[in-house]
Amino acid sequence: MKQVQHGADTKMIKLKYNIQKVIDYSSNVNIFTPSGIDEILKTITAEDLNYYLDLNYIDLREKLGKRYGFEKENVIVGNGSTEIMFLIMKLNYIKNIGIINPTFGEYERAANLSNKNVVDLFYNKEFKIDNTELEKIKNLDLLIICNPNNPSGSINKLDEILEICKKNNTILMVDETFIEFAEEGEDFSLINEVKAYENLIIIRAVTKFYSLTSI
Repeated sequence: MKQVQHGADTKMIKLKYNIQKVIDYSSNVNIFTPSGIDEILKTITAEDLNYYLDLNYIDLREKLGKRYGFEKENVIVGNGSTEIMFLIMKLNYIKNIGIINPTFGEYERAANLSNKNVVDLFYNKEFKIDNTELEKIKNLDLLIICNPNNPSGSINKLDEILEICKKNNTILMVDETFIEFAEEGEDFSLINEVKAYENLIIIRAVTKFYSLTSI
């Protein structure tokens, strides 16, 4: 099987093929920057940037926790959502990882780099999750779902899957990076279940919807 990698590395493409201009279609980033972002960025000065950040991101975690209704202890921040995914894969007690496919390829790459056993689960033709696939959750340490899914854009209600994970003590990681793009997306989110289930991980990012790929 041919190895592929994350897109958007236009610098490397220019060097490899000796070309000057590359139009990048690989990044699913909002072309309509949400109102207010530009004004916020204008308030940032060199003085704001001229010091090392708090290594524990206390202020940021407190504000994010307040935004979503839980304590800062429930919040972890990283250099992009992918970094957090890779860190989770390194946990020693996670052995068997289920991934619902087709989906974002970095999940499997991160699992393979940490020598985990990957169990493939699949959407049906309508990109819904069939009950026949749910049986596989029983033997998993971690289940990964991208919701809305990348690249299909499909979105699923995950309440039943959450209940199965609870019964089997399976960690459920839901990548909600694109949730703001979905109509009534918050109705599909499990973020309000974080306080009710300690083995639930919700991943969000400022990259896509807020067009802040460099933050």
